[in-house]
Amino acid sequence: MVLVLLGVLLAGCLGASETDRDAGETAVVIERSEALFSLLPGESVFYEASTDDTQLHMRLFRPDTADDTAWKAPTILVMSPYFGPDSKEGADRPAAEATMDPAARPAYWRYQWLIDHFVARGYTVAFADVRGTGESGGCLEQTAKAQTQDGYDTVQWLTTQEWSNGNVGMYGKSYDGETQQATATLAPPGLVTIVPVSSVAGQYDYSYYDGVPYTFQTMLSNGFYIVGDGMQPGSSKEAAMQLPTRAGCNDEILLQGADDSGDWNTFWEEREFRKQVDGVEASVLYVHGLQDWNVKPNNIRDWYEHLDVPKVALLGQWGHDYPEENRVHPDWSRQDWQELVWRWYDHWLLGLDTGVDAMLGEVQVQDTLGRWRVEAAFPPPATPTRLWLGDDGLHANATSGTPRDYQEGRPDPLGASPDELPALDALVYRTEALTNDLHWSGWPELTINVSLDRDDAHFAVWLVDITPDGSEQWVNKAYLSARHRDGVDAPNAVPIGETVTYDLRFFPGDTVIEAGHRLGLRIAPEDVWTSGSGNAHTATVHGGVLTLPVVTPGEERFRDYPMGDPITAPVTE
Repeated sequence: MVLVLLGVLLAGCLGASETDRDAGETAVVIERSEALFSLLPGESVFYEASTDDTQLHMRLFRPDTADDTAWKAPTILVMSPYFGPDSKEGADRPAAEATMDPAARPAYWRYQWLIDHFVARGYTVAFADVRGTGESGGCLEQTAKAQTQDGYDTVQWLTTQEWSNGNVGMYGKSYDGETQQATATLAPPGLVTIVPVSSVAGQYDYSYYDGVPYTFQTMLSNGFYIVGDGMQPGSSKEAAMQLPTRAGCNDEILLQGADDSGDWNTFWEEREFRKQVDGVEASVLYVHGLQDWNVKPNNIRDWYEHLDVPKVALLGQWGHDYPEENRVHPDWSRQDWQELVWRWYDHWLLGLDTGVDAMLGEVQVQDTLGRWRVEAAFPPPATPTRLWLGDDGLHANATSGTPRDYQEGRPDPLGASPDELPALDALVYRTEALTNDLHWSGWPELTINVSLDRDDAHFAVWLVDITPDGSEQWVNKAYLSARHRDGVDAPNAVPIGETVTYDLRFFPGDTVIEAGHRLGLRIAPEDVWTSGSGNAHTATVHGGVLTLPVVTPGEERFRDYPMGDPITAPVTE
């Protein structure tokens, strides 16, 4: 086998080479796999889960190796709840797909580029239905123990097939990213790399932020997949017969969806990847949008920096997107994303020298001016810069200021009119106009001293960019439940009337407030994203301090990555 592989390498069949040369640098030979194979018809396979013998399903797209019987294929695996009944449809490429008719294209169309690009280069592409969805049996349980073990079992099934070279890489965004991170914590043999995009690092963070529930999100996030995916009947007779069992097997998820307490419990414990990060052995190409307000950027924190594996991160100013389809700033879409994925998989799954080794350890981070630079870590080294809350704004020098009040009201259950309710109040602090750009990278923090006339409250804090003409745009947020000031796993009531210190964590970001602008800080009991504590109260702020991780990167760190309009077609050359 070694001789066969060596012969293939010497013959150049594994990959083409090209020379990349930057100005003033030595030429580097980059290898890439070549399009040498045709596509076999898609095939459905069923296999058993090791936890409970549940029948699981995946759809395979494999290269035709009839003319090269020695070839062994690596696999790119997408593990998802989104394939539904189309995961086993008959036609591989329905005619309607050419017109991108949403009603007719297969559910895996968003990953069609993987088939078009990689199968021709000798890869197998696999689409697995998570349990309780599509053609897979069992009960849908987002990222809990059984589904995570299913990821392990799926990788093992793929690596033991006679056509496999024993290497598996995973791919996908959102839910399809969290299946990767969860599976990787179990370190299944043969899982060589993962490419999670916009993934949670723990399910708790999708529903709450430090004890504060996002409005309706606990119910929507826990119930959505049951009614939206789990209750879609599969196309096979077997899957259709299993449908009635899906309706009654999710009581734990539905009950959790009704919990707005923000308290940590065993449900969240088994869905927290951060606590198993030491188990990850696969390399990681990690992607998250710093403007992703669906799976929010706090999922970066305590996950990426603790991965002790070969890794690269792309942290850009996009939303819940791939780097190539930036819908926040369309002209900032990364044109090189698909090529980077191609080089990444060729390196880890085929062993080609694609230049990936030179990238390992990089964090490619984009600031709010659109500039890309390379850091060795995220958060990068920074200078803590403190601004104190005073009577007339944010100050560079320590000050306590006069205590200031704000209130939270709540609707009267008997139907009092809004005019009879306390006004929703907020405190605002501002700097003077900045004489220089203020650039921070990482997560700001706010420490405030507050007394309450009730035993609970929520804090919602905004950082605001104020332009010279007075217009305002929020740039970051932080939340905290007063009951959870010592951690979400240690709730306790607030001592009424006493001044208590609260530490709030903002979302990770890479933000520039330009010279001439002002930075504003807004403190309130809730905002449009969150639910209030439901406890009418008055909060008195007795001062505090905002800490910003300020950076001054040198010009040598900035890079010119190709940016342009969103890419909708696969890179093929």
